[in-house]
Amino acid sequence: SLAIGETEGDRLLARLYNFPLSLLGLPPANAARFGTLRGNVAFASASINLRDFSAVGQFDVASLGLGYVSIDRLFSGFTYANGIATLNNGEIRMVDTDGSGAVVDERIYQVAGQVGLTPQPQIQARLATERGTLQDVLAILKVTELADVGRSLEPPAGFIPRSQAEAEAILATVPAGDPGASLLNNLRRLSELRELEVIAERATRDQPLPPLADLRGLFRGSVNLSASLAGDVTADFDLEGQDWRWGQEFRADQVVARGRYRDGLLQLNPVRFASEVDGELAAITLVGTTAANLDDRRDRALTLTVENVPIYALEAPLRLPFPIAGRLNGQAVLRGSIVDPSVE
Repeated sequence: SLAIGETEGDRLLARLYNFPLSLLGLPPANAARFGTLRGNVAFASASINLRDFSAVGQFDVASLGLGYVSIDRLFSGFTYANGIATLNNGEIRMVDTDGSGAVVDERIYQVAGQVGLTPQPQIQARLATERGTLQDVLAILKVTELADVGRSLEPPAGFIPRSQAEAEAILATVPAGDPGASLLNNLRRLSELRELEVIAERATRDQPLPPLADLRGLFRGSVNLSASLAGDVTADFDLEGQDWRWGQEFRADQVVARGRYRDGLLQLNPVRFASEVDGELAAITLVGTTAANLDDRRDRALTLTVENVPIYALEAPLRLPFPIAGRLNGQAVLRGSIVDPSVE
């Protein structure tokens, strides 16, 4: 790390290079419900008024994260005055790289917001993009499987290593074999490991839904967030998507997603998937409220409307025993959590 400072009258001009945010220990342990701030400040500069400690500056942070949330890079200008830090003209950048580490694609998400730097910080932010991807959303929220959709944003104890030694202990590999055992015993162990791989592959094939790694699609729109470290997150979203694909079975040419997340409840108003199939428009629409948390037992209802959907498109996910022709139209009410609903 390198820090440089000089004064000009009643102002301090400061620059910072290659500084790990984890050294700051923010937020403090008694308020770190969502974890501590992590990332590396590649560069930051600030002009600080030594009379009232107001400041204006800019920064570039790589691998910025808090709890489950993690982004590749954040560039932004900032101001600080009267206990409030404000981000101006910020950009979150998510990248894809090739085997050599060279960037092959980059998406930009505009961000603006403010944080009240008090013992119980209040956060407000707005995100907007003209070209976002579903895989970016999964990567930012560390969602790798369907079960992750129902979790809260609060990570379990030990999710983020507290030191380099703890991180190395977590990442340490455990030998699968015994170098001192006979060749025959090691071959048996290799056979057992291969059998476990076959069982895992078979279980994956038997799943009615594809893995989230196969989810693809673009979107544009905005999300408004507000949060406090003592409370939950509130988010209002208004997004439009196109060319969404999930494995070979599911696709949506046009997607509209409007709604709100608050106090563990997800309100959809509406979420609509539409595609032209065999020359006719087919659509699925969800309207209502559902619990995003699996432990939430409150009675909530989502109305599912299906319009002109070819039945053959449902053969694989519904595990129909034989082919059925025709198109499906109807309405149902879904109760329970979003990842484990019951149908009425």
